[in-house]
Amino acid sequence: MTFHDARPSESIWLRALRDVTRCIVPVECAGCGAVDIPLCQPCAALWWEPVLRCEEAAPRLMVEDTALMPVWAAAVLTGPVHEWVAAWKDGGRRDLDRMAAQTMRRVALESGLRADAVVPVPSRPGAYRRRGADLTRITAAAAADACGVPLVSALAIGRGESRGKSARERWRGAGSALKVRRAVSGEVVLVDDVLTTGATLAACASALGEKGVKVRGALVLAAA
Repeated sequence: MTFHDARPSESIWLRALRDVTRCIVPVECAGCGAVDIPLCQPCAALWWEPVLRCEEAAPRLMVEDTALMPVWAAAVLTGPVHEWVAAWKDGGRRDLDRMAAQTMRRVALESGLRADAVVPVPSRPGAYRRRGADLTRITAAAAADACGVPLVSALAIGRGESRGKSARERWRGAGSALKVRRAVSGEVVLVDDVLTTGATLAACASALGEKGVKVRGALVLAAA
């Protein structure tokens, strides 16, 4: 059998394997649920708009009408974008990790932020075990690579659960639970997955500020 004769047979087997795999683990768009595609073109397009400044929409980042730091996001956390984030964070869609990293890389480049290091907002150990990956670290590593600076996991979060609590309760809890576990010098950029009230970013900036570290700004995938 020649090489050209083998290709149709291989193609048939590959298609059969793909079809069987999809029967066992159905593929659907993370944004809208369309079948047989990880992310459809209309949903993907929402992630490729120009990056946007979003800190003024986060009340916990505003002090006397002045933002604690600038924050850039790739998209608005609504509709298909919200569904994508939910699938990535809590739906077990590890196939979306690469897109999350690529998106954060673009946010880092388009934001124009310059600093000496990138610091990821820490994830709770329970979230890491549940998701099977440290999602914020994945995106922070991409941002650090894009900026040509080191990634420093300087922050750690202690006990306490923020889910289900009010914005004020999350603010107080995060501030008391966060600690600087690794020295970092100069100015830094924070990276988180999404921005809602801004309480977590504010608490991170406060913890780093107590150690003499200035936060130049933050990067997130999406903002509410």
